[in-house]
Amino acid sequence: MLETYEATRFIDVLPSGRTRPILVECELADDSGVLVGSFVVKALGLPEVEEYGLFAETLGYLVAAELEIETPKPALVRLSNEFVAAVNPVLRPHGLTLQPGIGFGSEHLGSGLIAASSDQHLNAEQTDAALKIFCYDRLIQNVDRQERNPNCLIKAVE
Repeated sequence: MLETYEATRFIDVLPSGRTRPILVECELADDSGVLVGSFVVKALGLPEVEEYGLFAETLGYLVAAELEIETPKPALVRLSNEFVAAVNPVLRPHGLTLQPGIGFGSEHLGSGLIAASSDQHLNAEQTDAALKIFCYDRLIQNVDRQERNPNCLIKAVE
């Protein structure tokens, strides 16, 4: 089962993706304390995001995990009435309005990663992972992959 985090701080609207996901800092309180993380969140009220789409996104991550495709950590993200009321004035200039409820989040991996491109040489392990991701995107008919919305990231060479 996926953990449910509470959205606590709006960070940004991401520039890529047709659903215009948002970057949110979230907290998860449990017996050992409070975990804090940043998640890329798709939620009701964002373009093209509906309940079925959130279900499909969640199921897609769970199936990918079963197929041993490496993905960012998935989570459910609770967007409280108070959070939404505070964030919507910031989102309006972007043409966005959130609705309270549960969104789908994937852990933000931060900086230091770049999209793999056709002019880079991938080692055998990276090539195998890229092939799995490509085939999986075809299987689930995920057609919005492009240079601005990559699905295969690698560590940047320092």
